[in-house]
Amino acid sequence: MGQGKNSTALYAENELWGLAEEKPITPAVYDTLINIKKSLFYIAKKHNSGNGINSMGVISNKGKIIIPLNYLQIIPSSNAYIVKKWVNREVVYGLLSKSNDVILNIRFNEIQPIGNNWVAKSQSKLQLYNAEGLMLKQLLADSITSSAIPNFMYTYKNGKIGLINAQGAAIFPPIYKSIEYINNDWVASDLPKWQIISTMDTVTIYADSLKIWDRYAHILGINDRYQIVENGNPKGNPYDAIHITDSSFAITASSKLYGAIRRNGRQILPPTFRNLYYKNGYFYGFKNHYWAVYDSLGNKKSILKYDSIGIIQDGLFPIKRKGKWGFMNRIGKEVIHCIYDSKATFKNGKAIISYFGAQGIINLKGNWVVKPVHTEITDFSYNFYVHTSNGINYLNNYAGELIYFSSHQLIFKNETIYELRPNHTKEISSLGTIVDEKLGPYNGNQVWKIIRVGDKYGFEDLGGQLKITYRYDSLQPYSEDLAPFKLRGHWGFINAEEQIIVQPYYTEVTPFTNGLSIVAIKDTKGLINQAGEYILKPKYDAIQFLKDDLWVVSENGLWGIFNSKGNVIVQPKYSYLKYMKADLIIISSNHQYGAVNSKGESVLPRLYDFISYDNENEVLLLKRGEY
Repeated sequence: MGQGKNSTALYAENELWGLAEEKPITPAVYDTLINIKKSLFYIAKKHNSGNGINSMGVISNKGKIIIPLNYLQIIPSSNAYIVKKWVNREVVYGLLSKSNDVILNIRFNEIQPIGNNWVAKSQSKLQLYNAEGLMLKQLLADSITSSAIPNFMYTYKNGKIGLINAQGAAIFPPIYKSIEYINNDWVASDLPKWQIISTMDTVTIYADSLKIWDRYAHILGINDRYQIVENGNPKGNPYDAIHITDSSFAITASSKLYGAIRRNGRQILPPTFRNLYYKNGYFYGFKNHYWAVYDSLGNKKSILKYDSIGIIQDGLFPIKRKGKWGFMNRIGKEVIHCIYDSKATFKNGKAIISYFGAQGIINLKGNWVVKPVHTEITDFSYNFYVHTSNGINYLNNYAGELIYFSSHQLIFKNETIYELRPNHTKEISSLGTIVDEKLGPYNGNQVWKIIRVGDKYGFEDLGGQLKITYRYDSLQPYSEDLAPFKLRGHWGFINAEEQIIVQPYYTEVTPFTNGLSIVAIKDTKGLINQAGEYILKPKYDAIQFLKDDLWVVSENGLWGIFNSKGNVIVQPKYSYLKYMKADLIIISSNHQYGAVNSKGESVLPRLYDFISYDNENEVLLLKRGEY
């Protein structure tokens, strides 16, 4: 027998425990007996075989029952016992004195000690009580945790942290990113300051991160927890992550499980799914080893358990059950049974599908429009389908009649049939005749196409008349009356009369835009006009057209802006440069952000940690104060 305090020992009989000195004090009826440190008392536990629930209490070293064995758990503290119990199918807490007097009734969601006082949570409200159970004050916090320093506790509200002492007095209100005890003093770190500027007003928010949802709703991140704020006010619960799906819904993540919420923070689906996504008005969720479909109100629509569910098209969901595919309608009814080999998506009321190794086309009722054949069906339209065999593509109507065939790919686009040939595309009529040549550059109002003869290129019109002899190594389409040509490894420009306007001097060129072309000599780029004169000499790493007469350049990894006359608008000295709407150009250097307009004039000083502009919602986002 192990010796307890004051020579009290534990003894075992029939795998149960009791107390003894020279002889038994209590019968061996307890599943466990655990001595409370530095005391004469033991936490005793009995297992109720009737309901399968453990009951705990406290007994003295003389076997006297101090706290009846009526509780799920007993947590000893310096001057009281925190007790846990089932009440109306809910776990609640209370506080008992060492002599079993009630200090706090058993009705709280949580109880924690702070100094000689107690913090209790009930219905999301935190209250501070003294040692006798008298409420001292209401705490303005969502939750609390103990600190490493006695008589101090951290408070949390909307993801921010504060600090209180044992009397509930706020040392720091819950508005900070972090609070630490350094060199015998408490130090609080501020959160970065964000300003959301719209045409309506300016809202200031303190957070680690901020993402615009729309003009009024945003996703705020603090200490790796994220919450929706609307007009600066938190909505709903915080999560590990929030992913916006569209203007109305978002997917949430908590402990690697996923749920769904509305824009106002209200929960649609609890975070209980292993996988969850939203598409075309429905949520697709995976949990308990199967997939299900839910509508935008959170109502489950699928009835059976499915291995996989595809995106709804033409009112039907592709579904997979027991290794086979079928289709389910919007109310969860399997309208086409799971008997097919492959997943299919309906388009124009039809779908290509595999059945016992063959391919066919079915309609929305599951009837065969094209019976299964051992050839590949590659595309279909309202009236026709394409199948391939031995390298030949066949165009048939649904009566089975052959309309056209080709060794080149046949596709449908907006119910029009196209044959994809090298360097050009043919349109095929419903009678199987060639309608028109669809690809080709243009000169003025005339449409010319690039032709290739051997390894040389030229131009001809749609009637087949040669316009530019095939003598060039490569050609690009005409743009602003000039066409880029390549000869002996270098590019220049010709006009419609085949006069060389710009000599073949460059390793790369782009078609003219607003009278200018980006040209390259080896790895450096410049800008020329239609006379071949340099606007910007080839010394830049990159050049991009921005807008109107503005061009963005990169030199030695730094960005700037020039106009079409070669004048500097913004010196190339910024590591980041991005044009936004509202004539706003965001610039950054040394991790400090500012903004200029298209004239190069300063709009915002380069003092911010981050700047962005949401074009869709016309919202400017400013961040300062990263500590």
